[in-house]
Amino acid sequence: MTDSIDTETPVYLKSAAHGWIPAVLLKQVAGGKMARVAVPKFKHENDLLTCGKMSKAQLMDTIDIPLSEYDNNVLPVQNVDANGNLEDYKDMVELPFMHEAAILYNLKLRHKNQKPYTRTADIVIAINPYHWLNHLYTHEKQTYYSNRLVWDNNEEDPRATLEPHVYEISALAYKGLIREGEGKDQSILVSGESGAGKTETVKICLNHIASTQAKEDYYYEDQIVKRVVESNPLLEAFGNAKTRRNDNSSRFGKYLQLQFDKSHNRTESYGTRRGQVPLVGSKCDVYLLEKNRVVQHDDQERSFHIFYQLLASPDKTQYWSELQGKTPESYSYLGRCTTTSIEGVSDADHFRHTVEALQLVGVQGRDLHMLMQAICAVLQLGNLRFGALHGDSDKSTVVSLEELRVLGDLIGIAPQNLSMCMTERTFTTSGETHKVPLNPIMAKDGCDALAKEIYQKVFLWVTKKINDATSVDETAMKLGYIGLLDIFGFETFEVNRFEQLCINYANEKLQQKFTQDVFTNVEKEYIAEGIDLAEIKYEDNGEVLELIEHRSGLIALLNEECVRPKGNDFEYVQKALAINKDASKLMIHRTDRLSFGIKHYAGDVMYSAEYFVTRNLDTLPTDLQECMEKSSNEILSIFQADDVHAQKPHPHNAPRQKSNIVAATVWTKYRGQLENLMKNLRQTESRYIRCIKPNTEKKELLMEHNLVVDQLRCAGVVAGITIARSVFPNRLPNSLVLTRYSNMCDARSSTAGQKSAEKCKLLLNWLLKDMDAVNENGDKVKAFVVGKTKTFFRAGALEWLESHRIRSVDLQAIIIQKVARSWLVRNKGKRLNHRRRMEEEARRREEQARLAHEARLREEEQQRKAEHQKKIREMEATIQRLEAQAEAESRMQQERLKAARERAELLREEKEMLAERIEERKAKDVRQRIATKELQKKQLDEIKRAIMFLQQQNKLLQKEHMKLELKLEQEMLRLNNASSNCNMLEDSLSNMYASADKVSRNHDSLSRGIDSAKQENEKMSARVDDAQSRYMAQAETRLHLQRNMARILNLAQDKCRDHSLLEFIQSTAYECENDSKVIMAGLEAELDDSGRPSLTPLSDHSSSGTDRSQ
Repeated sequence: MTDSIDTETPVYLKSAAHGWIPAVLLKQVAGGKMARVAVPKFKHENDLLTCGKMSKAQLMDTIDIPLSEYDNNVLPVQNVDANGNLEDYKDMVELPFMHEAAILYNLKLRHKNQKPYTRTADIVIAINPYHWLNHLYTHEKQTYYSNRLVWDNNEEDPRATLEPHVYEISALAYKGLIREGEGKDQSILVSGESGAGKTETVKICLNHIASTQAKEDYYYEDQIVKRVVESNPLLEAFGNAKTRRNDNSSRFGKYLQLQFDKSHNRTESYGTRRGQVPLVGSKCDVYLLEKNRVVQHDDQERSFHIFYQLLASPDKTQYWSELQGKTPESYSYLGRCTTTSIEGVSDADHFRHTVEALQLVGVQGRDLHMLMQAICAVLQLGNLRFGALHGDSDKSTVVSLEELRVLGDLIGIAPQNLSMCMTERTFTTSGETHKVPLNPIMAKDGCDALAKEIYQKVFLWVTKKINDATSVDETAMKLGYIGLLDIFGFETFEVNRFEQLCINYANEKLQQKFTQDVFTNVEKEYIAEGIDLAEIKYEDNGEVLELIEHRSGLIALLNEECVRPKGNDFEYVQKALAINKDASKLMIHRTDRLSFGIKHYAGDVMYSAEYFVTRNLDTLPTDLQECMEKSSNEILSIFQADDVHAQKPHPHNAPRQKSNIVAATVWTKYRGQLENLMKNLRQTESRYIRCIKPNTEKKELLMEHNLVVDQLRCAGVVAGITIARSVFPNRLPNSLVLTRYSNMCDARSSTAGQKSAEKCKLLLNWLLKDMDAVNENGDKVKAFVVGKTKTFFRAGALEWLESHRIRSVDLQAIIIQKVARSWLVRNKGKRLNHRRRMEEEARRREEQARLAHEARLREEEQQRKAEHQKKIREMEATIQRLEAQAEAESRMQQERLKAARERAELLREEKEMLAERIEERKAKDVRQRIATKELQKKQLDEIKRAIMFLQQQNKLLQKEHMKLELKLEQEMLRLNNASSNCNMLEDSLSNMYASADKVSRNHDSLSRGIDSAKQENEKMSARVDDAQSRYMAQAETRLHLQRNMARILNLAQDKCRDHSLLEFIQSTAYECENDSKVIMAGLEAELDDSGRPSLTPLSDHSSSGTDRSQ
């Protein structure tokens, strides 16, 4: 290879902030130790896809990077097409350049295109789209995948024509189960971190398997299928909780085994019959419930859903009357909660669905009542408070006596018995029983342990009820199984504790099986391509599992520390580090003596061993166990300590039992569960779905690079592909190799007439001869291997070919340009000579045409002159005739104008006479109006004075009348009180009668004044009527004038030809009209002042008549 290679290859660069970013390789220098690249500008990493088609303006300044940070000192190449666009591969095994960055950006491209599923051989990667894509989950889509993958007879793999989907996993699992003669139990392993969509994916697979039983296009459903499908949300209510990452996070692992009746599988082909292997039941195993969430959880999280559902139910008091008015804040285990709905459904509606699902599996009536009271007992335990007994801090007592009484009534145990078993511990030594008091902290810890144990028993009781309702007798029929494993993914946090170690241990076990299954698939591919299997080399996680499971491993040492007197976390860590100091997968924390680390397959994890011993014991005192056995609640009274899934511990791992310990260690039980699970999985044909959480903000079409890369590593996707391409990370079809790289070969290496595989081998032998290496045995190792249909390349070989292909293309382009340019020059000369001859011929033809055209024009000009002379003579005769006619008409017009002027003069004289008459009448009318107005004003003043006088007299009469009435009342009183003054009263009465006569006379005088005013008013009305008659006469005169003026104007318009005279007549008519309107307005004002109504309608009528006349 040369020291400097000029390329423009799209590549990927490592980035601490963004994982991988696209770039353009400009040049490799310094013997390939450094690379000069151009990086694109971007505002958000979600905008990054490829820079293969970016212009230089879109790229930043170039930078130099060391290649030592990359595998084989080669930058990862982008998978782009000829136009620089990133290519979409639905099966990532087909990626030409296979590496972590290629996987990331292929998933990102499909995620942007709303394609959540991507295939990697037999593995389906599901990226959570954070919204429901209806078109992917229709009944038609279910039927389509079922028919294509199960019921149709396919000679080739039908997945080549199908988009990746979880339906293909469920359909192939069902097909593998019913395959005649070799049908094998199946398992589908769904993994991923919280919020990646594992639970929803399991439900999608479950529904599809239930519908796949039918070949024809109809939805298969019966009561069994309904119970199986509805049981899954029931487990969510009791085992799921809201976390920071996911509102409906599964806090337990479950393995759901769907049971199929294989006795229905006939000898006919499964593609010809409908529902040959029907679903008859299911059985569910649960693992590692997160019991600690019962007693404590993060402030932004919630405990298990069922607590909040029960408290939100409007019917909660029918289960326990003490729930009246209670909210989550009423119970210390729950605390303040702002979330009242999950996935858009309220807690109350969720509870109604939970009760319906419980009734579907037979939990109703008394059992339902008992179940809800057991849940209430867990909440009530959290409200108990403990304090020092009589000030002695070494002894304790229950402080919240009312809460204790309520709890005792709920579970049917006397409060004093509850208090005793919670504050004392019983020990038996040498046949003697001793009771030891507990301090408040230990008493509270025991109370919390009881709450956790009760909830675990409730959860297992519900699981058993579901299994009783959905499972069938395994001895009654020949059963086949499809298992659905929904288990927590690999976890790593800032502080990792005992629970994370258990979870990661389970993922190590599953990763071991995943690695073995991937190796099996690679083995099949290599055999099909005819490649030596000795080439496959990969690392498994056997050392990590040995570190955990060995006789002196972490499990055994922790169990030993749990049974050792005064065993503690510090001694456990130091002992584990000392005994396993040679283990390559064990890490030592340099500053924290209470921590240790493990190099897991998905990354290094440091664990804090604080509370390891306590949490591994998970002990329940015998006092509390015996007390619960006396409960009236059957769920609490049947208090078995051993988990139904736990195996008996191995002799070397079995802890010594103390009198107050009633359970094996958590790790021992968990290991037993895992061994049972792995045993079941090894007996099945496993298929994998890896769920990926694209971002932490739960937004659509957004992908965070580092988050996704970490999940790909934790899910083992990168490791699986690494195994598949451990020796040959890149592969291409033989046909594409020949098409793409044959231009780099000279004529001496011609491969005409040979098969494609042989052609590829000869071609690559010549191209990659400098990349041959020598192994440790001294044997020569080629940089490639040619199979029957594909060519497999070792690391760096395909990248070298790509970089040199560009140079080869450039050289060949120069040769093509040279030939093309010489041809273009010769062709241009030929075109010029041809064009010159054509131009001379065109000029000759043009000259001939011009001469013929000029002769034609001369002939046409002579004809036009003769015609023109003829037209001139005709026009002169016409002009003479028109001049004579015009002179006669002019004389007639002058005579008409003279007559019109005479008529106009007469009209002007008539107008002047009319104007004089109108002025005289106007002056006379004004004088009359002024006199009438003054008279009316005097009369009006007299009437006003008379009215005022009458009003004053009326007031005086009213006052005198009131005085008389008052005096009359006074006199009547005096008459009643003093009969001796009767004569004086008669005189007074006589005087009063005389006054009354005087008032009567004044009243008569006032009446006569009113009659006189009426007579004056009648006279005024007569005068107004006279004025109105004058107005009507004036209106008639105005109307007559308007009609005359209209006739004059019409006559002038018909007879007059002088426009100036016509305008003068029209202006005179308009002036007469305006003068008439002024006179009429004055009359109308006079009538208005006299109190009569306006006569405007008559004026309007006259005006309209004038308009019509005009």
